[in-house]
Amino acid sequence: MKNLPTALFLCCASAFVLAPLLVCQPAPMSECSVLKDAKKDELANYVQVKYRLPSKPTVQVDDTEPDCYFKLRFASASPGNGFNLALLLSPDQNHLFTAAFDVRIDPATEERLQSEKRRKALLAGAKAIAGPESSNVAVVVYPDFQCPYCAGFWNMLKVFRASSAVTKATLYYRSFPLDGAHPWARTASLLTTCAQQQKRGRDYFLNLADFFFEEQRNLNSSTFKDKTVARLRQQPGFDEPEFTRCMSSGLAERQVADDIESARVVDVKAVPTIFINGHKIEGLPSPEHFMTILNQAIASVAADASPSK
Repeated sequence: MKNLPTALFLCCASAFVLAPLLVCQPAPMSECSVLKDAKKDELANYVQVKYRLPSKPTVQVDDTEPDCYFKLRFASASPGNGFNLALLLSPDQNHLFTAAFDVRIDPATEERLQSEKRRKALLAGAKAIAGPESSNVAVVVYPDFQCPYCAGFWNMLKVFRASSAVTKATLYYRSFPLDGAHPWARTASLLTTCAQQQKRGRDYFLNLADFFFEEQRNLNSSTFKDKTVARLRQQPGFDEPEFTRCMSSGLAERQVADDIESARVVDVKAVPTIFINGHKIEGLPSPEHFMTILNQAIASVAADASPSK
């Protein structure tokens, strides 16, 4: 499994004054304190020292809970560093927590709501690359085109694409390039995104993705773009002027940014990461493990759709 660089998505219980369970008492939002810039700066300094970061991270307020807890995200100010840490700040602004549980909410209900949120984030803006245009079984993959483990997983997906299971599940690809470690991975994501925009987009995408993973060791930053365009020109009906317009329009950059944001929401920590109807698999699974989880999801959906239900 290829882990993300540095300390991405750290979760260290010893780093903070933690309670095993926080019981939150509601407070009107009007009574919640304001998180001032000076306090943000203080928190950023704390996290920098605590995690020995080379530079002070940025601090973003994701949300303010009704109980006056702030959802904060600390991220590296340097692109490609990979530090990205989500924490809760207590109402008195003196304690940071990795998690809090509201015991007033039924755990089953909370899990259902979280599952719905996760599914929405996984599929929002995603385009299918194999299987029905949409189905009740969604296989969402987050690879990096330069990741050798992802190349191994892609070979497994080629078997899935050739099997009968592909008629019962929809496969989605979401780009997650590791900029600091892989110099041409992001550009590869942009190229495949624009290839996918064409009328035969699925075919072009899969052909190009196969090429990147198969030729991974033979490609480099100075030659791979020309080789990629040459590969696309071999595809019947490929519209090169339209492809060029797409690459200069900013559409591909927005799509890749959306993919990366969805990865943040669903807590992707490594590549490849796979979700099968929300079931998360990190790293390179065995073919047997992958197909077992997939077949279980297909069977579960079929059982739910049974007239006897």
